[in-house]
Amino acid sequence: MMGTEEVEAVGARKTTLTPKAIIHQKFGDKASYKIEEVHESTPTGCPGLTIPQKGPCLYRCSLQLPEISVVSGTFKKKKDAEQCAAEMALEKLGLHLTVTDSTPQDPWEILVSRIRYLFSDEFPSFLHPLSGHFRATFGSKGDACGLVPVSVIAVYDAKLHSLCKSIDSEVELNPLLIILFIMRATSRLSEFLVTSKEHLWIRRQNPYPPEIIESSRSELCGSPKSVQIEAIFLPCSLEKSVGAMTLHVSSNEYFLDVIAKKLGLEDAHDVLVSRNVGKASSETRVFFAAPKSYLLHPSDLLNAKEALHFDEPLNVRASYLSGQDIFGDAILASIAYTWKSKDLFHEDVTIQSYYRCNQKSIAVLYNCSSSSFANRL
Repeated sequence: MMGTEEVEAVGARKTTLTPKAIIHQKFGDKASYKIEEVHESTPTGCPGLTIPQKGPCLYRCSLQLPEISVVSGTFKKKKDAEQCAAEMALEKLGLHLTVTDSTPQDPWEILVSRIRYLFSDEFPSFLHPLSGHFRATFGSKGDACGLVPVSVIAVYDAKLHSLCKSIDSEVELNPLLIILFIMRATSRLSEFLVTSKEHLWIRRQNPYPPEIIESSRSELCGSPKSVQIEAIFLPCSLEKSVGAMTLHVSSNEYFLDVIAKKLGLEDAHDVLVSRNVGKASSETRVFFAAPKSYLLHPSDLLNAKEALHFDEPLNVRASYLSGQDIFGDAILASIAYTWKSKDLFHEDVTIQSYYRCNQKSIAVLYNCSSSSFANRL
C-alpha cells in the first residue's frame, strides 16, 4: 500500500475511484468478498489474573479473483477491510487507481515517488513480495547491508513495473530497459539514495534505523535453519542437456546470492530475474546473469534500446519459457517472497515436470518432432 508521502506526490488534486470500485469495474461478479470476524483478547490490568478478556470485534476480508486471492489486515469496520483487500489485489495485479482528472501527470515523477516510498523506513516491515528482499539484505554485514538488487525492484513491485510499462511497452521484452528506467529515476534522488557504477544495486544514503535492521535479523534467525530447493539448470547451448540441481539456502542467506553462485556470479546484484513463468499467480521464474556492458549513464535514454545488449548468446529454451529475451545460462526455480507470509516461499521444480509441461510445445516452436528435439535437450 502507498505511504502518505507517495499519495501526495502522485497527485494531491486528483480524485480517484475506490479500490473496490475498480475491482468491480474490471471483474464484476467474478470478485468474491468474504468477511471474517476476529476477536482479540485484551489484558485485564490485574497482575496474576490469567483469564482472557474479550476485546473489540474486528473484521478481516478475503477477496477471491479469477487468478489471485488476498487477505486484508484487521479493521474496526467491514468496509475498511474490503477496501484494504481490494487495494492489495490491485497492487498484486499491477493496476493503478483510476484517475478521473483529465490532466495527465508525468509518469517519471510518479516513478521517482514510488522508488522513494520503497526505500522508506516503513516499507520493509510491510507484507509485500519486494519487502522480503529488503529484509534479506539486512542480514548482510558492513557495507553490504541494505544493498537492494535493482532487478528485484523491477520484477517484484507490480506498481513500479506498470509505471515503466506506461513509459515504454518494450520493457515487457527487454529486462534491461526497465532497469535503466529505475536507475534514471533513482538519479533524481541522489540526496536520498546511492547507486553503483559497477553493480546493479541501490541503497540509502543514511542507514535504516537500528531497530528495523535488528527486527529483520531476528525474523531471519527464527526461520528454518536451511531449505533445499530442486531447480532446473537451462544451459544456453542446445547441444547441452537440461539438468536438475539443488539450491541450499540457509536462514542467514539471501536466496539470490545462492543462485548467483550457481551461475558463477559474484552476488545477487549480478542476477537478472524474468517475469513469472505460467500463471499470473506462479512464483516460478528464470534467473540469469546481467551483462557486463549494461553500464550506461542513467540520464541517456536516446539510444538506450540499441545500446542495451547482452554479451552471451540467446538462451532459446529460457526465452521461450519466460516470453522474454534471456541470454547465457539460466536457472528455472520457484522461490520468492509473497503476499501471504514473510517466510520464504519455495516449491521444487523437477526435471520431469519441466519436460512434461514444455517438451511438446518447444518442439512445435522449432518445427521438429518431440523425440528429435528431446535429443537436443
